[in-house]
Amino acid sequence: MKPKEKAEKLVDKHLASIIFNIKQDIKASVMDASKKSALITIDEIIEELGEDFVNALRYWQEVREEVLKL
Repeated sequence: MKPKEKAEKLVDKHLASIIFNIKQDIKASVMDASKKSALITIDEIIEELGEDFVNALRYWQEVREEVLKL
C-alpha cells in the first residue's frame, strides 16, 4: 500500500471511531475517543509488522494492553 493510501486509511479509521463513539454517547469522553484512536494505530502497527518482528510485535501488544488499562 502506498503511503498516501495508508494515511487515508488511518484517518478514515480514526474518524469512523470518533463518529461511532459520539453516536453511542453524546457525552463521550475525550479519553475514550483517544484510547480508541490509539488502539487503531497500535493494531495497524501490529498488522504491518507481522511475525518476523516478534520482539516489536510483543512490545506493541504490551503497549496496547497498557492503553486498555488506562
